[in-house]
Amino acid sequence: MSPTIVLQDGAPVLLIGFPGGSRIISHVAASLVRIPDFVMDPQRAINAGHVVDRTGATELEQGTEAAALAEALRGLGHEVNARDLNPGLHAIHLTGAGLVGAADPHREGVALGD
Repeated sequence: MSPTIVLQDGAPVLLIGFPGGSRIISHVAASLVRIPDFVMDPQRAINAGHVVDRTGATELEQGTEAAALAEALRGLGHEVNARDLNPGLHAIHLTGAGLVGAADPHREGVALGD
C-alpha cells in the first residue's frame, strides 16, 4: 500500500507514501480520495486530518478538520478518541503544470521545488 503510485492512461499522476505502522491504509486511502475526487491539492489533503478505526475506538486526529466529526460519530454509536496520530504522509502530484509536492508538517521533511 505504501508507497502508492496512481496511474492515469498508463502514466503516473500521484505518488504517495507513509512511513509505516498500522495506520497506513487509512491515511493513504483518505488522500487517494481527497486529491483526485475532491480535487484537493496534496498539502491540503494531508493537512485535513485523519480518521482511523482498527476495530476499536474511532481515532480522530486532534486539531484538524477530522476532529469535527466526533459528535456525529458518537451519535452513530462510535466510541471516539481525538488524539495526535503523528501521521507522516508525503505526496507528489504530477500535473500538466509540473510537480506539486506535499509533506506532513508533523514529521521531518519538506516539499521543495523550482
